[in-house]
Amino acid sequence: MEGQLAVSSRRRVLSFAAVAALLAWEVLSRSFVAYLGNVAPDAALYLRSDPKALLSVADNALNAQRTDRDAEQGDSILSDRPVGRLSAFARPEAGFAGSERDAGPGGDPADAADPQEQPASPIEDALVRAQVRAWAEMALLRDPLSARGLRILGQVADAEADDEKATRFMQAAARHSLRETAAVYWMMRKRFEEHDHAAAIHYADVLLRTRQNGIAYAIPTLARIAENKDAVGSLKETLATNPPWRGQFFTALNANITDAGTPLELLLGLKTTPNPPTLTDLRNYLNFLIKHQYYELAYYSWLQFLPARQLRRAGMLFNGSFELAPSGLPFDWVIMPGSGVTIDIARKRNQDGDRGLYVEFGHGRVDFRGVAQLVALPPGTYQLAGMYRGQVVGRRGLEWRVTCAGADTKLIGKSAISAMGAATEWTEFVFLFTVPPTDCRAQYVRLALEARSASERLLSGAIWYDDLRITRSVEVGAWP
Repeated sequence: MEGQLAVSSRRRVLSFAAVAALLAWEVLSRSFVAYLGNVAPDAALYLRSDPKALLSVADNALNAQRTDRDAEQGDSILSDRPVGRLSAFARPEAGFAGSERDAGPGGDPADAADPQEQPASPIEDALVRAQVRAWAEMALLRDPLSARGLRILGQVADAEADDEKATRFMQAAARHSLRETAAVYWMMRKRFEEHDHAAAIHYADVLLRTRQNGIAYAIPTLARIAENKDAVGSLKETLATNPPWRGQFFTALNANITDAGTPLELLLGLKTTPNPPTLTDLRNYLNFLIKHQYYELAYYSWLQFLPARQLRRAGMLFNGSFELAPSGLPFDWVIMPGSGVTIDIARKRNQDGDRGLYVEFGHGRVDFRGVAQLVALPPGTYQLAGMYRGQVVGRRGLEWRVTCAGADTKLIGKSAISAMGAATEWTEFVFLFTVPPTDCRAQYVRLALEARSASERLLSGAIWYDDLRITRSVEVGAWP
């Protein structure tokens, strides 16, 4: 009897051991294999033909020199390395601010690259493609909804110039996972090439919402759509919804256009929508135009977004009475803060509702960077006049200057009053300046500190300015 119990006990122990071994193998072959699928896919394949491991091996074989994590996210295609036709598309295209010598006949720098200078890509090897296809198909048998597997097959078909298959696989990959970046990108480019601009914009929207630096890949396509009169309407409709990437788009657009007026058309299209352009959108565009010396277009663009009442009162100098809060746009007052000084548009004492420019210095050395406004005056002689009150104590005082805009900032006039000493009552200052007929298409009116040494930056006191205005002078010698 005791012998039978011992045998039964041993059998139970052996049974438990067998079950434990089986469970251990399942843990090893599933959890551990899943882990190896990321860090060592080749080793994972020896343990079990895991779909994730198969796809990692396929991605590594197809897209050399990429990490498994990058490949899993589809970043193996969206890189600067030449791993097939898609990577060439991903490179920024020559634009308004780019160098034309870097672009090929189609306007894409990738077209200009010397094929002999490009390292060979595994995707160009037919044997590699065949093996990759086999691995991807094997993985899809076990996981038919794998967006990564579908994308890999799409990439293989794309390398073999089989557009029908590539489209089918890439579209399926993007449908199963919007985070399969390369598939979404491929579909964006494909729809753009087919002139299905609404679909291209849709895929660009997905790319920009799911990838942090997606703007670098989407902007070349979106810029071409923006400059296509037959396609720009769809882009305007999307921008009017104020997608989270709109600010990035307008910032990147400036460097990817061939017509400096393209952003203006988009901005004007948003003007009457519930989501009009922001001050940042306008400022970036105006600064872009000014940087490239498109002063007339910049001034015209600024006027388009002024309220009707302000537009009627624009004049040669805008907001010279300082009654409006400065927008910070170039053709309005731009206050540049510095240490040791307070600059503000403030309400004047004992005058209800009346405002002025207020400058107050602390005791010590100051970093006064000034207050400036860009104007666009045609050649001729002008008069700048204004009022001031207050006292500034120091070796040097403040003065108003007019300089030509551009790389060579030429001084063409400045105030004789340096605001030294006490002015308890409002005092007028006036000076003439002449805009020359060349190399001075725009000008800066600036309040500046005439300091040539550190000791001349020792200032104290406060001063007000108000009622600044520019008028055309009838002085003899004025340009006609």
